[in-house]
Amino acid sequence: MSLMKEDSEAAPPQSGRLTPFDANLLEHPTGDVWVPYSIIACYDTEYCSHDGFDTSIDPEKVNFLLSMQMSLFVRDGNQWSYFEEFKRPDGTRPKLSQLAGWALDLAGIPRRTDKPVPMLLVAHYTVAEWAMLADRDRWKEAFTAIGKTLITSRDLQLSATRPFKHATEVSLTLRDTMLLTPGRGSLEKASAICSVPKLKLEKFGHSRTDMLRLFHEDPELFQAYAMTDTRAGLEYLVKIGNTVERITGVAKLPMTLGGMSATGFRAWLDNSGYGYDTYHGHVEKVVLDKRGKQEKIKVKSMNRQLSDTIAISCFHGGRNYAARHDHVKLPSNKMVVDFDLAGAYPAAMAVLPAIDFSIPPTLVRHESELMSFFADANGAYLPIGLGEVGFEFPVGVEPCLPVSTDYGLLYPRTGISHCGLPELLLAKARGAKLTLRSFYKWHPLTDDVSVTSAFGDYLRVIVQERAKYDKSSIENGLYKEAANSLYGKLAQGSKERNVRDLAGNYAELPESKITNVVYAAMTTSLVRAALCSMEEAMQLAGAELLASTTDGCMGVFEVTDNRQFSPTSMPSFADLIPDYGQITHRYHAIKAMQQGRINLGLDPEGWIEAKHIGDEYEVFKTRGYFLAQNGKQTFIAKGGHKIDGMPDEVKDVLEELFAEEKPSLLQFRRLISCYDIADGKAKDLVSKADARRANTDWDWKRDLLEDGSSKPFEDIGEIYRHREAAATIRKRGNRATREAVKLNLAGVKIHGGSEQTIRRMLLRAVMHHAGGWSPGKLKHAEIAKKLGVTIQDLKNAKRREFRPQTLPRGPLFEKVATDICQRLGLNLNDQMRNAVCLPE
Repeated sequence: MSLMKEDSEAAPPQSGRLTPFDANLLEHPTGDVWVPYSIIACYDTEYCSHDGFDTSIDPEKVNFLLSMQMSLFVRDGNQWSYFEEFKRPDGTRPKLSQLAGWALDLAGIPRRTDKPVPMLLVAHYTVAEWAMLADRDRWKEAFTAIGKTLITSRDLQLSATRPFKHATEVSLTLRDTMLLTPGRGSLEKASAICSVPKLKLEKFGHSRTDMLRLFHEDPELFQAYAMTDTRAGLEYLVKIGNTVERITGVAKLPMTLGGMSATGFRAWLDNSGYGYDTYHGHVEKVVLDKRGKQEKIKVKSMNRQLSDTIAISCFHGGRNYAARHDHVKLPSNKMVVDFDLAGAYPAAMAVLPAIDFSIPPTLVRHESELMSFFADANGAYLPIGLGEVGFEFPVGVEPCLPVSTDYGLLYPRTGISHCGLPELLLAKARGAKLTLRSFYKWHPLTDDVSVTSAFGDYLRVIVQERAKYDKSSIENGLYKEAANSLYGKLAQGSKERNVRDLAGNYAELPESKITNVVYAAMTTSLVRAALCSMEEAMQLAGAELLASTTDGCMGVFEVTDNRQFSPTSMPSFADLIPDYGQITHRYHAIKAMQQGRINLGLDPEGWIEAKHIGDEYEVFKTRGYFLAQNGKQTFIAKGGHKIDGMPDEVKDVLEELFAEEKPSLLQFRRLISCYDIADGKAKDLVSKADARRANTDWDWKRDLLEDGSSKPFEDIGEIYRHREAAATIRKRGNRATREAVKLNLAGVKIHGGSEQTIRRMLLRAVMHHAGGWSPGKLKHAEIAKKLGVTIQDLKNAKRREFRPQTLPRGPLFEKVATDICQRLGLNLNDQMRNAVCLPE
């Protein structure tokens, strides 16, 4: 049954409505990157959702294939010729061998060839195209899942189906342009730099969510939209390939942008005096192969293996936490500013020295030895030190030593930390009592004149090359990715992490070409220490800290008039910090970050930048907040919630969730994964209705105070107790408010919510005449009438045990206690508060 309407019902072609396609405008393949391939093809499908299907068309109600389109370049000597084709299969799904055969036919490749035809096939989000294959299950073990999409890690050998039952052998490489787009962005984002930008259907009164309607009503537009996608995908891939060799020095198309960065650094190591083996601490070893013959291989030296063992326990992620739980609209003399450490990870890496792995890491026994080790560097580089430290910070001082837990990084006042030298120096400056339990230093690599930089020389070249290109160019974007993505490859595979394939097999994630967890641990330690220093500088200037996330933090600052600023005209850090000039002298970590920028050839004063502002904020947990200016959202992090809609609509929903008494059940749709399809849990790539209970409760990484601010917990035990109490309350379908958690920890059973529980506990205090809560000579009937309770309620309160100092202080307690006192003619005072409330 055909889905096409009669010609009279379909929209007729409209001349001039669509820009004619000119294949000559496409960027063609150039360079050695493309030498391995005879065909470079981009494949795409359009299909419609099962929701509106007639069961006679597809009784199983899976996606229905509306069209297939392919654009390709075929090698003709030293030239590349372009071809494309659009097909309406009327729902019939192709096999992978048929797709390969289609590409060969379109390219004009003979049926008989001396060897397999090397073909590069690309799509944007290959999962969608794999899911539409008739034989997708056959190839589950052949494809590699990366970042929720699919590629081939080695060439796939298959027989391509040709006309008249002929077959041609093909060596197929599959790539996904999504993995080659910064931030793994959309095809629309990728096509912005192409000669064929993505068509916006909304301009024509249509939507991507209703492709069946477009298919019926406007075949011309449908075909133009479909072909534009495949042209853009092909050209974007070509642009990446044409550029990548200049960036990496290697004529090889990367699987991901992170892989491109690692390849470039590896090539630089091979060509520099530094050397790949020196970077890794490799030594040569003689082993026997399968035939018993001797061969030489290179392996990590014992010193490098020891280094990894020490560093793995000290490698953590970013410093992430919320400092307040509040929703506030600020007066005109206050403003929220979100500041970021500019280029934090490249700058941190650029100040690290290369390690001399011929010398084992040395145990540091005394703080004086550590300080001497740091002083020897004289600020030119950051000495490498990692290990285990016992600590105790003074009461009232913000802790800066991380403790790794199942809940992420936590910062209690006392405990044991596995950390780096930058955080240790900051802790010492804050007056912490430190015990070096097992802390090590590494000797820098020198060339008899100076210390060798681990990454600075390479990254400086990347930064300088990037500066030569316009910010909107692909070269600028790829150089930026080469710098920013390098850190992500330093720790790959260093900690045990299993990944699965479509067939359900699990394997350990391997190390990258440049994995070195010592450098990774030091990089994150420096960024965390710099962020801690930035937080302190803000607070010393009178700002109120709201939240910190990896390489940035936001706070409320005093200003003359917040209306003088806007998202396009934001204040600098120096504008808001009176003694800004003293910051680099006060904080070792910030000074190191500035030195890193100098090593990159960048302005050291650019170490910090304002990213977002607002005159309103809501903060409820780690990575859960929004900022708004004049009622419009300027920055948002949804705290794990799946909320659809425009940014301001999401902001409004978060406001409602924050204020609600009972947690809502949020309804949303999610796109199922390739694993769901491969495992047979879903028959196609569809969106699935789902629901999740909202959670804008405090996450108890810090102790929440009655005014919405927070303070560090004493130790990890306290954090676990509070988080477990919150989890218990939420399992009962209630909000884990501050009052509810504190009541739970005090052993008070919560019935009817926190307010009713506090009222019930205060009634016991009244009936037991505890600590000034005496009703005087009032009789039971009078007390019951004044408080709106029954005589039986009073008897129950009298009969039950009164437990002093169990109620949490705060606005809710004050509200309930004031109400009871007013009704009974009492004056609420500190004696009464201290009798029933938890100690301050």
